[in-house]
Amino acid sequence: MIAGFMLMGFLWLGLIMVVFGLSCNAVWRAIVAPPGTPREAGCGSCGYELATLDGGRCSECGADLLKAGIVTRRNIVRTAGSLPAALMGWTIIIATVASVILYIISMITMMSGLRGNLTNTRYDSNFTFRPTRTYDPDLGEYVSTADFELLVDLDVAGQWGGAPDSGTIDFVFSRGDDEVTIAFADASVNQWVMTDASGAELRTGISISANDALAALRGIGLSPEEEDGLPAFAAELEVLMDTALANPFDYEYTYQDNLPGDALLVQSGGGSMNNISPAMFMTNSPADYIAPLATFGVGFLLWLGGLLFIIRRRSRLIAGPRA
Repeated sequence: MIAGFMLMGFLWLGLIMVVFGLSCNAVWRAIVAPPGTPREAGCGSCGYELATLDGGRCSECGADLLKAGIVTRRNIVRTAGSLPAALMGWTIIIATVASVILYIISMITMMSGLRGNLTNTRYDSNFTFRPTRTYDPDLGEYVSTADFELLVDLDVAGQWGGAPDSGTIDFVFSRGDDEVTIAFADASVNQWVMTDASGAELRTGISISANDALAALRGIGLSPEEEDGLPAFAAELEVLMDTALANPFDYEYTYQDNLPGDALLVQSGGGSMNNISPAMFMTNSPADYIAPLATFGVGFLLWLGGLLFIIRRRSRLIAGPRA
């Protein structure tokens, strides 16, 4: 499929180059006299200008003019090129050049917008994680080893692909109808605060360890003795929370890349690009509109001036040199 699209792209590029070349040739042939075009009527055999006729033969090569014929500048110029073809060719030339310039401008604008958004991006998203489910043949359905969920709510701004510069990150633990915020991160000071079920502060820091994650689960009433696999969940919770603090803009993929294949926590909701502003690839600056408008304006003036030049040049060429 990709090879087919690439082949079609090359074919279109080749076709555009052929049309552009033919257009240039049409303009050239219409405004430039072919080499050897006589100033006055000339012999159809050798092109010698015939000032006088002597017995119907060319005074230079002796050819019978009834057979060789007499050529004129007007006939040669009209045969060599066409004014309508030249005008159409000039239109195609201007359109092609303007399109290339606009494409280059759009690429520069897109890359500028990308660079601007990579360094100043507003990101608002959320993810829900829950324990993996396994199939129970006795019950005939999928069941979880634990019945809790963890919501990671991201509302940050900063450089894409790195730690945020401002904003907040909430880690909300839920079981049934009960919801408890077990950790809160303030990106402006790059620090998190861990709380218990009552909201009391347990500990703070700049990165989360497995013990911190286990303490967060214990703080809301869970214990390794009562919950099967709770230390394993805490180990993955460490990765999940630490990743949210270190790289929230590429959170989903970064988190998944740091978990083993038999991970116990899986994502069950949310998205990695729910809301990014300003829109990526857009700079929202006057240059986004001025450059294309300027290109259209200059292109139109060149097109109009070229048409007038071709018409005038063609007329003078057919009329011949002044005496």
